[in-house]
Amino acid sequence: MAKIIESQTAEMNRTFASTIDAIAKSAPAGSEGAVNMMKSSFAAMNSAYDGWSKMA
Repeated sequence: MAKIIESQTAEMNRTFASTIDAIAKSAPAGSEGAVNMMKSSFAAMNSAYDGWSKMA
């Protein structure tokens, strides 16, 4: 069960990261701050998940 969840989470992370990259490419000029905030939030979410999954 844990391997299935890990696999699905990894796939979701890849999809979300590619979505953020696509948004960044088509975002209007001056929106770099918002894109960087999304990337930072995503990294923090992954870090929190990694910490939680190691405790479990």
